[in-house]
Amino acid sequence: MKKQRIEYLDLAKGICILLVVWVHVSENVFCLTGRGLETSLNSYSASFMMPLYFFLSGLFFKAYGGGWNFVIKKLNRLLIPFASFFILSWLVSWVLCEFGLSGDKTFKGLYSLLAFYTEEPMRDGPIWFLLCLFEVNLMYYAIYLLCKEKVAFVVPLVLFIGAVGYCFYFEKVLDLPMYIDRAMYFLPFFVVGGLVRKHTNFMYYGENVRKDVWMLFLCAVAFVALHPQSAFLFSKTNIFIFYVLGVLGTFVVLLLAKILKKIPVISYIGRYSIVMLCLHAFPLPFLSKILGKYISDGAVLVWSEFLIVTLGIAALTPLCIKYFPYIFAQKDLIKIKED
Repeated sequence: MKKQRIEYLDLAKGICILLVVWVHVSENVFCLTGRGLETSLNSYSASFMMPLYFFLSGLFFKAYGGGWNFVIKKLNRLLIPFASFFILSWLVSWVLCEFGLSGDKTFKGLYSLLAFYTEEPMRDGPIWFLLCLFEVNLMYYAIYLLCKEKVAFVVPLVLFIGAVGYCFYFEKVLDLPMYIDRAMYFLPFFVVGGLVRKHTNFMYYGENVRKDVWMLFLCAVAFVALHPQSAFLFSKTNIFIFYVLGVLGTFVVLLLAKILKKIPVISYIGRYSIVMLCLHAFPLPFLSKILGKYISDGAVLVWSEFLIVTLGIAALTPLCIKYFPYIFAQKDLIKIKED
C-alpha cells in the first residue's frame, strides 16, 4: 500500500528553495549592478534556510537495508545529480570563456574541475549542497551503526562534531576540502530531523490547529528576539545563536506550512525542489545584465529577476523530470541488487 504524501512538507521545501533563490538573486543583482533591495529578509533567511533543508533530509533518513544499498541509494539521489551539474557547470563556463561571452575571472580551465575539492566558485554554486548532504548522510550512517540509535550517545557525539565543524569553518581553525567542515556543522540539524520523526508525532497532521498557531507565534518571537539583525539581545552570531536560530527558524517554516497545508505552485516547486536548486544559478548573471539595462529601481530589478527565474524553472520542471529523471534524482541509475 502506497503511503500518503505529507503535503505540508512539500510546501515547507517550496518556501525554503524560494528563499534560497531570493537570496542568490539579491546577491547577484547587487554584485553585477550595484543595485538591490534593502531588506532584512536575506539576513533572517540565511539563519535557517540551509538548516531547514538538512532537518527535512534527516526527517526522511532511511538505512535502506544498510551497507552498499545505502551508499548506492545516496549515490543515485545526491552524487549523480551533483556530478552531472558540476560537469555541466564547467562546460558552460568553458564555452562562455572560449567565445569571450563571460567576464568570469574565477574560471581556471581544467583546474576548475577540482572546484568541488578546493571549494572555489562554480557557475552552478548551489549544488555544493548535494555533495555536502551526501557527506552528512555518510556521517550519520556511521553514527547510526556505532551508537545503534541510542539518543544518550548520539546527541553528545553529534553536538561535538557540529562544534568542531563550526570552529573549522567559521573560526578558520582548519580548512577542510569538499565542504566537509560544513557537513560537520550542519550534521546536528540533520540528526534533529531524524530524532523528531522517531520520537515525536510532530511531522503528522494534528487536530489542534490552535496549538500549532501558538507554537508558530512563540518560535517566531524567539527567533526575531535572538537574531543579531534585530539586535534585541545579541549583536553578532556565535555557535549557540547559530544552532538556536537554525532550529527556531526551521520550526517557524514547518509550523507555517503545517497550518497552510498546501499552496499549489509553491508545493509543486517544493516537491521537485532539486530542479530549482540545480538550475536557478545558470540564468542569473545574464538576467541581471539584461534587465539591469532597462530597470533602474533595485527593488523592481530583484523582484523581476526572481519571478522570471522561479516561474520559468517551475514551468520547465515537468520536462526535466520526464526527460532527465536520473540527473534530477527521480529514477535510480545504479540499481540495487535484490536477494
